[in-house]
Amino acid sequence: MMLKNTLKLSFTNFKQVWKMLLFRICYLLCVLGLTTVFASNIIEALIKENFFVNLKQSFKELAFNLDFSRMFGAINSLTAQLVDVIKNGGFVAQAILCGIFAVFFCAFFEAHGRMALHTSINGYMNSMVQYGFANSFVSNFGKATQYALANMVTELPITLAILVGTYFFASGLYSKLGMFSVVIACILLITFLSLEKALFCGWLPALVINGEGIFRSLAKSAKSTAKYFGKTFLAFAILVCFGVMCSLFSVTFTLGIGLVIVLPAWAVIDAIFGQVCYYECYGMRYYVDSDEIISPKRLEQQDKFAKVKDII
Repeated sequence: MMLKNTLKLSFTNFKQVWKMLLFRICYLLCVLGLTTVFASNIIEALIKENFFVNLKQSFKELAFNLDFSRMFGAINSLTAQLVDVIKNGGFVAQAILCGIFAVFFCAFFEAHGRMALHTSINGYMNSMVQYGFANSFVSNFGKATQYALANMVTELPITLAILVGTYFFASGLYSKLGMFSVVIACILLITFLSLEKALFCGWLPALVINGEGIFRSLAKSAKSTAKYFGKTFLAFAILVCFGVMCSLFSVTFTLGIGLVIVLPAWAVIDAIFGQVCYYECYGMRYYVDSDEIISPKRLEQQDKFAKVKDII
């Protein structure tokens, strides 16, 4: 039922995809521009070492060709060349600072965008009110900043560890296990991302709906998902699996252009599912569309029903 309602809400709120896409393009261009200014001498050194020529050549060779052996080899080779240029040029400290700057501000703006997205979706689900994305962004700036900083020391490191760990697992074992290592890596990726999503999916909904403190909202999120963790995890596993398949299809058959739509669409679906889970767990009424209102049982009623069922 939660997945069904999530998909319905995703269709009725599809315009949020374009808003999220525009927002991401704007902040990525800003971060990329500033990072380029700070790392101009590193970029000049990379140009002299033909790094971007090699990058372009690798991209041409891998286009429309899902050859994992060549892909892992190309990524490892380009990464080794990048590290060598930075070490030999004495740019280690500068590169680390630029990397921290880029990650920090990307995570900062992404958290603000997610807060604005959840606020807009919550307005629709709660009372069919269409809150503007820009208005939600400005009105929640202070609370979103607190969430962004808290997210950087909780959820973000877990996400990065899962993504990096999965890549090294697949690339390290590919020479021994072949495609089997990629299959195992995909299963691990879906499992761990689903666990992470199930753990944190109610954080922003609690923050937006109740307006309480950052970590108090995280505690309410944990309480809301604890009772139905298995159900929530399974639903997220289905969504993450679908998202991974769409991403692989986009990279393979559209040269990655399809990711322009897939990634913001996934952000909207992820936000809506988090809202639906929170509403369902706390028995809060919400709109799916103008003709359908969902009225789940309240948490207290669910507890009483579970006790009676156990007695019977």
